[in-house]
Amino acid sequence: MIYFKTSKFMLLLLISLTLFTVNLTNGYAAEKMSVNVYDSSGRLVNTKLADGTVVEYQYDVNGNLLHKNMNMLMNSGFEIYTGKNGVADSWGYWQSAGGTANYQVVTSPISSGKQAQQMKISNMPKDGGANFFKTYQ
Repeated sequence: MIYFKTSKFMLLLLISLTLFTVNLTNGYAAEKMSVNVYDSSGRLVNTKLADGTVVEYQYDVNGNLLHKNMNMLMNSGFEIYTGKNGVADSWGYWQSAGGTANYQVVTSPISSGKQAQQMKISNMPKDGGANFFKTYQ
């Protein structure tokens, strides 16, 4: 009788450990996923790590790596732009009714990097507004 209870307990313990190990392995594998973003020249410009940290790579005109920066935002320097709505890739924009906002990725004037995000507003009502934004996920 004691042998049967011990065997039953050991079997339940083994099943529990197996299920726990399988769940940990699946969760661990999912957490190891990262996302890479490349520019039009095929250079790696951003890597989003599993913990949400973004590694940003900057190159010179010859394609040599100059800087590797840790950041919390993808495309924080507005360097990736594929021609959608005048707003750099992975950024959003909003404007209230009644005014006009013109968004544009520009190469001048800039304070760092190669490009900057520009916003020009006209005919905006007193209680209106416009912006561009980054949603952190």
